[in-house]
Amino acid sequence: MSRPSHPSRPALVTPVSPVLHGASANAAGGLEIRFLWRYVAVAALMAACALLSAWSRVDLVETAVALDQTRARFAEATAEQERLQLELATLTDPHHLRTASNALAFEGAVHVVDVP
Repeated sequence: MSRPSHPSRPALVTPVSPVLHGASANAAGGLEIRFLWRYVAVAALMAACALLSAWSRVDLVETAVALDQTRARFAEATAEQERLQLELATLTDPHHLRTASNALAFEGAVHVVDVP
């Protein structure tokens, strides 16, 4: 191997036409258009991911609110059921019926019978 006679001088390179390789140069930053499309595609993918993430967060919050409302309605319905069961037990109790009939002066007209 022989040393080049002028080491500070770069070797001659023949310029390659961008038209031959199917790429055109962007005058603004020297980027090729095909690389610009890649950046646009990556940016669009990132924007889609961000929108999907935001949408899923909003949906999660809406579901949590609906769950809280459903739990509150369930607790109200359970309390109402317990109150109605207590009222039914009170109204069907023979002692209660006898006391209520005495208070209303139905002594002679109503005959209360205890059914076993």
